[in-house]
Amino acid sequence: MTAGRRGIAIAAAVVVLLVGAAVGWLWRPLGVPEASPTPTPTETPSIFEAEAGTCVAEFDDAWQLEFDEVPCSQPHAAEVFGTVDVTDYVDAGADWPGDDALADWAVLACEGLDDYPSDITELQVRWPLEEDWAAGERNYVCFSVTDEAAATPSATPTQ
Repeated sequence: MTAGRRGIAIAAAVVVLLVGAAVGWLWRPLGVPEASPTPTPTETPSIFEAEAGTCVAEFDDAWQLEFDEVPCSQPHAAEVFGTVDVTDYVDAGADWPGDDALADWAVLACEGLDDYPSDITELQVRWPLEEDWAAGERNYVCFSVTDEAAATPSATPTQ
């Protein structure tokens, strides 16, 4: 191969490499996207951990499984106005006392709170179900339902 032909072959190879790099660089955004980091799942806190003043966006009843917290300055369907230790009202050892025993005292326990809202439209109470009890939950959670959600039927426990 002569020096002239060798120079042309090298120049052609360089041009092919440059064109390939340019096409690859331009093609990248249209190709497979870069892997994004896997989001870590956020654990929904237990409603039994809610503090007084916790407002929830949507409220079907006190027995729904998940509650989306929102600032109370935003529209909300209900507010936790307090929690009460069920053992203040129900004689309960390590064994779950049952829905009937817990239900008998639920409203009275919430109405007995010092911070019971005087303008409450509807009161709903959540108490620990058997599986909650086994997990160590021992609180009544007292909800004040706002006017927007006042038509919601009263809660009844389901298992």
